[in-house]
Amino acid sequence: MTEEDFEPRAYSQTLNESIERMHRARSELNQARLTNGTVPLEAHVRFEETVLTLYYELRPYARQDNRTKSDWEENKLDQLPEICGRLDRSESVKTSGGMIRASSSVSVSHADVDNLLSVSETMDEISHELGFTAAVETETPTNEATMSDLRGLLTERGQYEALENLPEAPEGDE
Repeated sequence: MTEEDFEPRAYSQTLNESIERMHRARSELNQARLTNGTVPLEAHVRFEETVLTLYYELRPYARQDNRTKSDWEENKLDQLPEICGRLDRSESVKTSGGMIRASSSVSVSHADVDNLLSVSETMDEISHELGFTAAVETETPTNEATMSDLRGLLTERGQYEALENLPEAPEGDE
């Protein structure tokens, strides 16, 4: 995919939603860190999951696009799946009184929070460069609605009978 070929498509909504989820999880993580001085495991895992999800959503675009390929490689983002939620297995053998007992355990290692924050900022920059962004809420209009606005709304909703019952608009209200 070349720079000329790339154009965010309609299905980019999934990627934009992933960015938004990561922003929310990062905000919760930072809020917990500032409030408690530590990050609860639940917030850490949720943030790690959203960063990893965004990685998988963004990867097909960012690894191939000339604008972001070098950032992707310099930050070694392809190593992310290996460090997020890594399973560590340990095995031990104990002997006692002529008996041999083997045991094994599995634990989950999570990526360092500061590293995840840095990766999330890099992914923000890359996604922005590619034209993907988190949804931004539109501002609520502060001016008053006009009769023209009401006519447009009724027409849009197909409420033609109500539209016919509206009074005629005075000059300048349209």
